[in-house]
Amino acid sequence: PISAGGLIGAAQNTQGAPLTIENCVVNADITSEGKFLAGGLIGSVSWNNAVTIKKCIAMGTVSNEKGQGAGGLVGGPGRRVTINNSAALQEEVSTKKSNYSVDRIFGYADYNNVYVVGKQNFAYQDMRVKCGEILLDKENDKDREWPELHRGKSASKTELLTTNFWKTTIGWGSDTENWEFVDKPFPTLKMKRGNDEVEIFSGTDIPDYLQATNSLSGSVKSGKTAIADAEITFKKGRSEKKAITGSDGNFSIELANGDYDVTIKKTGYFTVKKTVTISDTDSEALNFTMVTNPVSMPSGQTVTGTFQTTDADTVTADGEIKLKYEGTENLQLNDFSLSSEKDGTVYDR
Repeated sequence: PISAGGLIGAAQNTQGAPLTIENCVVNADITSEGKFLAGGLIGSVSWNNAVTIKKCIAMGTVSNEKGQGAGGLVGGPGRRVTINNSAALQEEVSTKKSNYSVDRIFGYADYNNVYVVGKQNFAYQDMRVKCGEILLDKENDKDREWPELHRGKSASKTELLTTNFWKTTIGWGSDTENWEFVDKPFPTLKMKRGNDEVEIFSGTDIPDYLQATNSLSGSVKSGKTAIADAEITFKKGRSEKKAITGSDGNFSIELANGDYDVTIKKTGYFTVKKTVTISDTDSEALNFTMVTNPVSMPSGQTVTGTFQTTDADTVTADGEIKLKYEGTENLQLNDFSLSSEKDGTVYDR
């Protein structure tokens, strides 16, 4: 492969033939290894002024290793593309090559050129743009003025979740043939197939990080006793959030409505796993109970003792015995390894 993209890896138009991508939605984690490029819609473009993107949304994540471009919509490289009325809404876009190889709309940059032509393009305000482990802030970089068209205008989650943003701010309001603006977080994409109208993208089918969240609180107890420092993990699709209880057993967290797989861990207690539904009406959904584990050891702990075995009157063996716990706080027999040592020789069973 040359590049990785949510729709097209490498746009290799024959002799620069025009290619238009219009009215599309991608929600995916795009990863390109080695020297290859990555983009939320297109990984790489081969010809100048051949590709046009209109009214598209890209969500998820984009990353590459050493390629010259990781972008929310197009990875690169140095080829001009036309992009209008589109939104890069990834949670993270990253590369390991250099800060010239990553940005919110178009990934590749050099000292002299701007490779995006167009208007009314937006990017998620809280998108993480990274080079390696370094979080970049190109908008406020005092050492270099990065191309604004490669970055797009910032849009907050609050703005994105309004009909006015999609109809007016980004400018889709006149296209009622393809987009339906109803009481949903995002507009709905539809198309005609014969005499039928088919829904391509539901305005509710967006990743957890873009959904409206509620400030929620809960507790973890054993009977009436509060449990401090319990770790609570909430998983919903690819999204994962964690919380830790305080000394009073209480915790707080921001969650969107929906179903979550919840795991609660604390040494000395049996792990709790359950599915909870977060809704506007259920105030008790996040109150959890744990049961004390009568036998508890932290993982990796070794217990050492001495032993003797006899047959009638004679000692046949003596030495040191080691019992090592290799599991989690839910003790199981196969979590233990047992060894004995005599004269430098170790015997396992």
